[in-house]
Amino acid sequence: MLPSTTVASKERIGSEGVCGSSIVLSHQAWSLRTSLLVRIYQGNEREGAYWGIGTPISRYDLPDQLAVPDEVTERLAKIRTRLNAFSEEEQCTLINWGYAVCDAAVRKYTRPPKSSAPQWPYPNCPLSQGIPGGVQAKDTADFVQPVPQPKEPPQLPCNMDSYRAP
Repeated sequence: MLPSTTVASKERIGSEGVCGSSIVLSHQAWSLRTSLLVRIYQGNEREGAYWGIGTPISRYDLPDQLAVPDEVTERLAKIRTRLNAFSEEEQCTLINWGYAVCDAAVRKYTRPPKSSAPQWPYPNCPLSQGIPGGVQAKDTADFVQPVPQPKEPPQLPCNMDSYRAP
């Protein structure tokens, strides 16, 4: 046991404290993995792009990217992530969003093959017109917005060569 560690009983912590602690630990682990991945990309150790459901597509500033207003992105980030079934309208909307943000991120930060201008996979649900009325969003997002990374990646305390794939 660590010095000056207090052992608390289940009654003192309560189920809310245990659940809250696991959520905090999960978010911290996610944040560390995300930061490491972004540093690897910024340090040119690997080529790739990172994006999330809450990443505004306007961040990529590509002339031919699919148009998605930032307000639409904010609302899409609040769509439930539970494992119950999505309506067809929700599926089409989420697929279009995933396609649009992935396309913009990959074309901005990697050397993709030459291709024509992107088009919506489901043209009947273009996000440039907003989100269809049948798509339900919550008041808060299920994810933690990543902390913006510095332009110059800090020196990592370990040798990244040991993490390279064979």
